[in-house]
Amino acid sequence: MPPRELLTPELARQLTELSREIHRQVGLLLDRTGAVTHVIVGDAKGLLIPPLPRERGAKGRLKGLRLIHTHLDGEPLSQDDLMDLALLRLDAVAALTVTPEGLPGPLQVAHLLPHEENGRNWAILSTDHVAHLEMDVVALAESLEAELAKTQGILASGREERAILIGVTGRSRADAEESLQELAELARSAGLEVAATILQKREKFDPRFLMGKGRLSELMIQALQLGSDLLVFDAELTPAQVRSITDFTELRVIDRTQLILDLFAQRARSREGKLQVEMAQVKYLLPRLRGRDDALSRLTGGIGGRGPGETRLEIDRRRLQERLHRQGLTGVELPLKPEPRFWFNADLEGVNYIVPGLVVSIMALVGTLLTTLTVVRELERGTMESLMATGLTKAELLLGKLGTYFLIGMVDMLIFMAMAKFLFAVPLRGSLSLLIGVFAVYLLIMLAQGLFISMTADNQFQAYQVSMLITFVPAVMLSGFVFAIPLMPWWLQALSYLVPARYMVSISKGIYLKGVGVEVLGPDILMLVGYAAVLGVVVMLTPLRKIR
Repeated sequence: MPPRELLTPELARQLTELSREIHRQVGLLLDRTGAVTHVIVGDAKGLLIPPLPRERGAKGRLKGLRLIHTHLDGEPLSQDDLMDLALLRLDAVAALTVTPEGLPGPLQVAHLLPHEENGRNWAILSTDHVAHLEMDVVALAESLEAELAKTQGILASGREERAILIGVTGRSRADAEESLQELAELARSAGLEVAATILQKREKFDPRFLMGKGRLSELMIQALQLGSDLLVFDAELTPAQVRSITDFTELRVIDRTQLILDLFAQRARSREGKLQVEMAQVKYLLPRLRGRDDALSRLTGGIGGRGPGETRLEIDRRRLQERLHRQGLTGVELPLKPEPRFWFNADLEGVNYIVPGLVVSIMALVGTLLTTLTVVRELERGTMESLMATGLTKAELLLGKLGTYFLIGMVDMLIFMAMAKFLFAVPLRGSLSLLIGVFAVYLLIMLAQGLFISMTADNQFQAYQVSMLITFVPAVMLSGFVFAIPLMPWWLQALSYLVPARYMVSISKGIYLKGVGVEVLGPDILMLVGYAAVLGVVVMLTPLRKIR
């Protein structure tokens, strides 16, 4: 085969005739000298490329092979063809249509691009017959490698190793982005240059690759274009996942834990510290160690070996075990072994977690019910005329009713706090004055809500039902008291921002259990104050029937 030609008409006809005769796809892998390295026979719909040697593995270099195969039904290049092009870093992939007579038909050729264009990482060329194709495949591949090397040379102007950071999450995107930013800081501290960060949200993680297989193939092209050969995952990967991703992408893969261990190894100065970090690294790597080439299946045997022969993997593992034994670390526990430590409820007493939130829910009910029936009761009983005759203004009437019920609510709140302290023995680690002050603002919000409902309801029954629906139920269900807000659907999480109890539960638990102050709880306190101000304006602007 001429090295610079993609395919000659003679070879094309041999392929199509053979493919039509056996009714299977037939493919060839050719290197840049024009020699055929593999002959592949598939089925009527596709073919499976065997494992290829890991040569030409330098950054920016392609595999040096091109795939030419037949399509029996006249279909264009498939998604599997394009994935093979990307994952195997082939020089080109060509699909040759087989006509009903077994002759060569239209031909499609795809090759990678040095950078993304219009959302695609490859270009596709088409011709109606192989004889009309004018293409120097070797020159194309060499120019593509030169462009990749040039781009990577510009990007990798520093000495740091370039890495792509990957986050796969099923939780809140904001939390995942914050975690990914932290991982980027860890990577920079470890001497890595962050080439790109990728975040994928998935409802269900892939057990083999963590992220989707299609997204992983795009990631491999991006790594080739950016000159990166290291993937850092913002998760703790299992040994099987590390092996699967490494085999699939032919890139080095580490996770957050290994990155942190490497960072500790760089910072360790004392001999004891270096030994501890080295032991942690060795113990972490042992289950993840794997041979990369099946040709090294059995290396040694007989004297000095283990049984009939040891695999490369067994030798590496044995050497690591011997290294631990020489250092005297085989019986030492892993110093970086994570253990749960409870800061804010060390005894795991359920009452300490429930009571601070329960006080908030009860105050939501008490505060709202105190004022829900005040105005609408006057209207139903017909006593509003007596109040009108006194010459009271709307503001005076509302403030008079609000002030009395505010004092009653504050007394109730102090009773609840005393019960929490002396009856349930809930510790109060923060400021009592701050807790009372914030509860006073929260009580004003609940009283104002009750007044608004009373001013707009037609009767007492309607006012009572509405107050239960829009105040007490959200205070229990959407405040984080019963159900964790991060585990709710996104639309319920968004709705919870409209519930004052959400902020009050966070403040109550923060003061009771954590002992924090305004420096931590400031945003929640400001939200309550703003809520109270807005609700007060709404109540004053709401027209009050039969009152001038």
